[in-house]
Amino acid sequence: MKLLSRSSGIDFRVMTWIAVLVAIPAFWINLDNVAVIDDEGIRAQVALEMIYSGDYIVPRLFGEYYYKKPPLFNWILAGFFKLTGNDTEWTTRSVTLIFLAIYTWFIFYFFKKEWGTKLAWWTAFATLTCGRILFWDSMLGLIDITFSLVVFISFMLMFQYREKGLIKKLYLSTYLLTAIGFMLKALPAIAFQGMSLIATWADVRKWRPFFHPWHFIAGFMCLGLLGIYYILYAQSGDLSVLFPVLLFESSQRTPVHYGIWESILHLFEFPLEMLYHFFPWSLFILLLLVRGNLRRVWSDPFARFLSLIFLFNIWLYWISPEVYPRYLLMLAPLYFGVGLFMYQKHEDKYDLVARIVRWFFVGIAVLASVACVIGLVMIPEVRTLSFWWIKGMFVISGMLLITIFMIRSKLFTIPGMVLLLLVFRLGFSLFVLPLREDDQHASITRDDALRIGEKYKGQDLRVEETTFLNPSTGYYLTRSYGAVIPKFKGDITNDAVYIVDPEFYKGSEYRLVDSMRIPQHKKTVHIGKKK
Repeated sequence: MKLLSRSSGIDFRVMTWIAVLVAIPAFWINLDNVAVIDDEGIRAQVALEMIYSGDYIVPRLFGEYYYKKPPLFNWILAGFFKLTGNDTEWTTRSVTLIFLAIYTWFIFYFFKKEWGTKLAWWTAFATLTCGRILFWDSMLGLIDITFSLVVFISFMLMFQYREKGLIKKLYLSTYLLTAIGFMLKALPAIAFQGMSLIATWADVRKWRPFFHPWHFIAGFMCLGLLGIYYILYAQSGDLSVLFPVLLFESSQRTPVHYGIWESILHLFEFPLEMLYHFFPWSLFILLLLVRGNLRRVWSDPFARFLSLIFLFNIWLYWISPEVYPRYLLMLAPLYFGVGLFMYQKHEDKYDLVARIVRWFFVGIAVLASVACVIGLVMIPEVRTLSFWWIKGMFVISGMLLITIFMIRSKLFTIPGMVLLLLVFRLGFSLFVLPLREDDQHASITRDDALRIGEKYKGQDLRVEETTFLNPSTGYYLTRSYGAVIPKFKGDITNDAVYIVDPEFYKGSEYRLVDSMRIPQHKKTVHIGKKK
């Protein structure tokens, strides 16, 4: 197999196989080393309580109603737990990686239809290897990548069906996806649907299709699908509490919830933060500053559509002070796609811009390789890992080989950077994740929660109402206990085993039989029985 083909320069079939072969170990090795964060703990614990209680309609935490998110992602996790017979961090995070792989494929599939193989490959693998996904969200069992996949497909169907004049299919398909998105993350799905439909028709300056009867029919069908679930929910849950909580969850990070000065400051910080989190591919948007590129983008129907969808949706996050970059992952391929679309024209001519980009990326490759060498030599903890020098030489050799290819071929700039980032992530998984496991206080508290759950399995274990347990602790405790651990209110009066925070519990005295460390302020809670 050859990386370079005579026809198109780069053989992207070969490149895809190489990238996949590197990506699989890069993303999956040591995936379960680091303890879950609180958001992961919530998703996994709710899924476990669904399995243990048999109630898949009403989400619960410690047996109490959990209102903040709809249950679809919990159903997916519960399904994977039952399918694999494994409810550990590895399974929880593997769900994210499976949907990330599907997301990458769909980016390639849709972009290839409009721009051909090269730009589709660039955009798909740029999304996979951007900093935010590579070193954060691909390692966490959260909703956002799955939700982003659903919203992104909706964007693409809006464009394709609009271009073909298939109004009925446009509305039916995207409102079905809106219903799925709502069951993942609630109101943001509706916001994306509304703003994206406005952008879709504003792009072609046609408003009659926006008021087409099928828009209203599909919208009501979406409400009907959601209504079926909430009718079932109302049989045992309280809708009068649920809906205000969902509304609050969607508005708490907006300017409504923050002061004016904090919101104004965020307007300036937001672009810089996004450039950082989505580095290095985020830098390509700077090509808009090059003369002629804005006109080029605006004259291409697909590039213009991507730009408008991005602009019509990004503003709500731009004005919202508390925004995590993972909320924007569905917009990443739009952003990268437009930037790489502009770059392709420069690479074809190999002008000054293309040369600057090429040698900038070569500089990154050299610095990354040097950083790996320094890490192996200067960090003593690295040498405590098994076969550290073999792993280190493999990673460094791979990065140096890629760097040489990038220097030798101007066509290897983007594919080379993709492969370099994947190899760098492989090194991160081999060296950084094991060291994080050793250092994190969360790993200590994970072991304590697993110990307590296992020790009191089969006994009546309860959590006192005023005792706060981090969601990560709740997940590990529930997982090892193998059943729902309910909360209780009042005095310790029977023969159950109680988890009590001595700082807040004001009830009757109890006999201390054990203790458990939790991440919250690195404190310890008591395990007590009736005195």
